[in-house]
Amino acid sequence: MTSRFVTLSDYCILEYMMTPLGDPAPNIVNSDYYFVKNTNVDLYQIYNIDADAAATKNARGSSVVPIGDSRLVRVDLTSNPIYTAYDPNIIESSVSPSLSSALVMDTMRFHFASGFNFTEVENIVVGARGKLNNLTQIQLANVLINAASYQELLTFNTRPLFLANTIYDKYVDIKIPTLAYLDADFSTFGSASFEHVVTEGTGLITGAPITVSLAEVSYEDYYADNGETYELYRVVSYFEGSVPQTNEFDSLGAVIQEATDGDYIEFFATWNGAFPDQLISTLDAQTSGNDWIFVHQLQVYEQIGSNLVPSGNFLVYQEDNFDVPLSYRPILKEAGFAVSMSIDYTLRLLNKNTGDQIIRTGSMSLFNPNKYGKNLMKLALAEAPQSLKVYNKIVQKNIDVTNLFTGKKLAPVAAPAASTIVYVPTTVNVSVPTFYKQANIRISQKNALLKATDGSTELIFGQGELILPIDPTDNFIKISVYEADTLNPGIQKPANLNNNSTFSLNFGMDAKYSYSSLKDAAFENPSQGQIAFRIPKDQSKKILDLTDQMVYISLIAEDGTETLLYTGTWLPSNEYASILKAADAAKTALVNDPYATIAGLQKSIQTLQAENDKLKAATQTGKAYATSTKKEKVSNINSLSAM
Repeated sequence: MTSRFVTLSDYCILEYMMTPLGDPAPNIVNSDYYFVKNTNVDLYQIYNIDADAAATKNARGSSVVPIGDSRLVRVDLTSNPIYTAYDPNIIESSVSPSLSSALVMDTMRFHFASGFNFTEVENIVVGARGKLNNLTQIQLANVLINAASYQELLTFNTRPLFLANTIYDKYVDIKIPTLAYLDADFSTFGSASFEHVVTEGTGLITGAPITVSLAEVSYEDYYADNGETYELYRVVSYFEGSVPQTNEFDSLGAVIQEATDGDYIEFFATWNGAFPDQLISTLDAQTSGNDWIFVHQLQVYEQIGSNLVPSGNFLVYQEDNFDVPLSYRPILKEAGFAVSMSIDYTLRLLNKNTGDQIIRTGSMSLFNPNKYGKNLMKLALAEAPQSLKVYNKIVQKNIDVTNLFTGKKLAPVAAPAASTIVYVPTTVNVSVPTFYKQANIRISQKNALLKATDGSTELIFGQGELILPIDPTDNFIKISVYEADTLNPGIQKPANLNNNSTFSLNFGMDAKYSYSSLKDAAFENPSQGQIAFRIPKDQSKKILDLTDQMVYISLIAEDGTETLLYTGTWLPSNEYASILKAADAAKTALVNDPYATIAGLQKSIQTLQAENDKLKAATQTGKAYATSTKKEKVSNINSLSAM
């Protein structure tokens, strides 16, 4: 079944649901009919017996018959006699039930806008008619809807239709025979067919459009000469449109589905099973004034208990890239309680210049849709993940994004002119506080091969001295930048980095892996020289596969200029720990037994030299400082062994 939409008034849109020949699941209704021959207006008319009113809404008691001069009279079953029995120009007869059994039906769904309740317009008549081969017309339906009858005929839509910024929340379904199937029976069975009887053998024009209509009518009493008063309705306003029996847009489809590569919805138009870019090109080329686009509208509902609650409405105009699916991620307000989620998809093929439009509809449903809630799903772990926390401090005075930091910074000296300042190099240092892993907390362990000699808990490193341990889990790294006090050059103070710049932590000479600072006030305070970085677990494992062990920090100005701030070396945390362990073992041996045997001291020397060889495999940048420090310790041990 395919739908065609026709706008009949500002409060009513007709959705004509047609059953094409060959439909695998046609809508079949067993019903009995009356055939009316009306010579008042040279018109044939059909409607159902009243026992079938619930099935078709096209029963005799709901119908009106025209009598000329824009007047219609209701076939009121309480009248005695009913009007069709009174008017001599109208002949009503029953159609044999054998001819009308198992008729294939079309559905005319008249959608009414929200707020329309038959107060401003109290009476309307909706209908449809076809054309015979002799150009006589047959009224397939002519149903009166008014304030008294609409509650019996109307159905309130639990999933309202959204079109052209209007909500249509109620409708009337009227079923009429499918003309294409009547024609096929007429061709096959001739005088033994339903069409032969209701057209008196003339037959319908094959494939002729079906005229649909809406008339606003006013009520007045009609006093007949038989003493009976009938309900007469006079047409005040009349609207009509046409629906083709063969639809040139039958191959236009609307697809909505969950994406296969993520938690979101894909929706798009199709033409002959492919994307519709060729259709748009063909339509635009037909007439110079054509400008066809697609309008996509999604209405989201979530089922709370037994109620369908509107949860979102999304509208998008697609004017190009017709070969690309569109995407949407709904947000359910009650995802934790929703039993299911459904999305109604309305696709409109619209000519922007003429207003012509073809509408297709689709829908999808999902059960347990909590992944589309306000918050993404979180998994509670029995034990918190173990993360490496590293706190580093970098020193740089008066950060200037126009200079290239190479481990030196420029300080002002005497100038040849009062308005000129010349700079000379000074040193940039970086400080590292206590290093520890959450899995095995040891507060006394320092994140350094060198130990602070002044008793402080952190050691400030100059350019290239820092060795940064990387753990195969998540890594949180905090950096503090220091600068020398101008009044007391031997004292380091936090540098003010609050200059609207951003910072990048880079691994490898070519910055194969790069991470921006967090910009989170809970972890950073640039005005105090504090910046922080986070390396996710999956990225940490990739870094550990690198052979280039250079690490550097760069400063990126607002204009995109990148300046080198600090360079150092990174190592896997297990190798870093073994270096610290060997250094501590050597120190313990010297403290406990300064006159240890030469053999014992030589063993310590061999251990330190083995660790020294590991450092040589690392990138040379930033490694020389740590290596020279270890060599100093080796030299001290050699001196002791020579005594």
